[in-house]
Amino acid sequence: METVNGKALRLKTADYLDIVAREQKPLEVTYRGRPAESVALIPPKLWRNGIAKAPVAQAKIQDASVRDTRARFGDLRNSAVREGVHVRITRNGAEHVVLVPIEWARTVLGL
Repeated sequence: METVNGKALRLKTADYLDIVAREQKPLEVTYRGRPAESVALIPPKLWRNGIAKAPVAQAKIQDASVRDTRARFGDLRNSAVREGVHVRITRNGAEHVVLVPIEWARTVLGL
């Protein structure tokens, strides 16, 4: 899985989300060199396949627009890392990319 650091993602959020959606490949977002605080951005199709294997409680699924994601990325990342929240990132109301805890992505998707 390719990686990008959180600072670079904040500067070009939409670009990185578009790459994940277009190439249908996950992207690990690192945080200050702390592997336990990384998250993954994955295409919706991979996410749906993953939750079929390891369901996620509806209470742990949130939605955010690309704009909200750019503005609140730190909070969304913290929710994923600390609480296991999955964030469906939408563009024009449609699922675009999903932010998930890195361990969930590695375990369920075999990454």
